Amino acid sequence: MKRQLQLLIQLFIVTLSSPGFLYAQNVFPTPNGNVGIGTNTPETPLHVVGESRFNGLGWFSRNNNGTLTTALQLGQNKDWNFPVVTISTSDVGGANHVFWRASRYSHTVTFERESSSGPKQMVRMGGYDGGSHFLSVYGIDGETVKAQLSGENANYFLNDMGIGANTPLAKLHIADGAGGEQLRISRGTGAVRFTQYPNENNLFLYNKDASKLYMSWRENGNVGIGTIDPQAKLAVNGDIFAKKIKVTQTGWPDYVFDSAYQLLPLVAVEKFVNQHKHLPEVPSADFIGRNGLDVGESQAVLLKKIEELTLYIIQQQKELETLKKLSVSIDELKQEIKVLKEKRTE
Repeated sequence: MKRQLQLLIQLFIVTLSSPGFLYAQNVFPTPNGNVGIGTNTPETPLHVVGESRFNGLGWFSRNNNGTLTTALQLGQNKDWNFPVVTISTSDVGGANHVFWRASRYSHTVTFERESSSGPKQMVRMGGYDGGSHFLSVYGIDGETVKAQLSGENANYFLNDMGIGANTPLAKLHIADGAGGEQLRISRGTGAVRFTQYPNENNLFLYNKDASKLYMSWRENGNVGIGTIDPQAKLAVNGDIFAKKIKVTQTGWPDYVFDSAYQLLPLVAVEKFVNQHKHLPEVPSADFIGRNGLDVGESQAVLLKKIEELTLYIIQQQKELETLKKLSVSIDELKQEIKVLKEKRTE
């Protein structure tokens, strides 16, 4: 009986030490201290061949006194010598950092979600040599890029964008309840500032330190250039240079040439000018100084005076023609009188 028990113990020890038993149970370390799961030749302290599941907290850590060190490597390489991604960590000076490093020159990371119609892309980021580093956000269809940030190429947003507004109402909606400078555009040392004051529907364009006003847009629709409170649809505080200005005007004075128009006698015009020192219906210098000049109305008045002047010239031309005819008749009478006088003297 004793002999049989010894044989059973020896057989059990041999069975535990056999490669097949180690491969099947995966629980005993090899002589070098490594543990293999799914392999009988583990090459590291824990070597797993096959799928793994963690039902609980998984902790990956290496002690390197807080300095940067590799915590996890992810790869798809049969020789275990080329990780696709290396995740490193550091914890120095009260700040910790995580570094995700790709081993290839071209690398992308895609976040997807599952759906009833298959996987949907949500976010993709990456980059490659000779190309660009980018971050793309996809729409709900998982295919259309709705927003993209790029280090070298164009950046764009297909949806409305809000700055200070979480429900933007336009392609670019800038909101600031406190008011003040809303937008600054600068190049080099120069800049312009768009400013809006609280609870107002007005907008002002200043230079970089707000010491000079360029333009103003008022709630009533008036626009000012060089003035903060324009009193007309367009008010300009300064000179205007233009190749062409078109003014639409009603009441154009073609009625002056109507046969019913009563032309003021020149005697009356002379009396008015001597008394007021300007033409009838033409504003005085004092009036223009106080109220400014209405270009359209002024052009209409000037045209009226030109048309009246034309009528005066036509009238005088007719009188001149009459005088010429009368002068010829007088000369003929003089000649006849001369002939008669000569006959009486004979």
